[in-house]
This record gives sequence, C-alpha cells and structure tokens, in this order.
Amino acid sequence: MSDKSATNAANLVAKVSSNISGPCVECQLNLDGIDNWMGSVNHYLAAHNFELLHVGQETSRDDDGGLWQSTVAILGRKP
Repeated sequence: MSDKSATNAANLVAKVSSNISGPCVECQLNLDGIDNWMGSVNHYLAAHNFELLHVGQETSRDDDGGLWQSTVAILGRKP
C-alpha cells in the first residue's frame, strides 16, 4: 500500500449485516440489521458522517450446514 492510499484509508470501520444486530461503533445504539438493514446503514451515514465503502453479499453456513446469504455494508470514517 502506498503512503498516499494509507493516508486516505478510513481508520474507523463498521460492518452492517442483514444477518446480525448489534451496537453502533460510535454511540452504542442497538442497530437491527436483520429487520432494518437500511435504517442501520443510514444511521452511520446521517448520524456519524460515515462513508459507504462497499455493499455486497456474504455467504456463511447455518447450523445444519446449509448456505446462508446476507447483505453487508462496509462503512468508514476518518476521526
């Protein structure tokens, strides 16, 4: 990684998944990625000025070994 890209990198990163709920990395507000994925993403964008870095799909396994698909957003911000 070049020095320039290292300086442009976000050093506070959050992941929002449609598979999990959890606290905001900034204010600890409980974010429900399962029932309100978009609301959770918008919370980071509006309340804390994060930037959307990536939206994609994540594949994991359920308890029975079957495939489980979820949508993820990676957000970042410089302090």
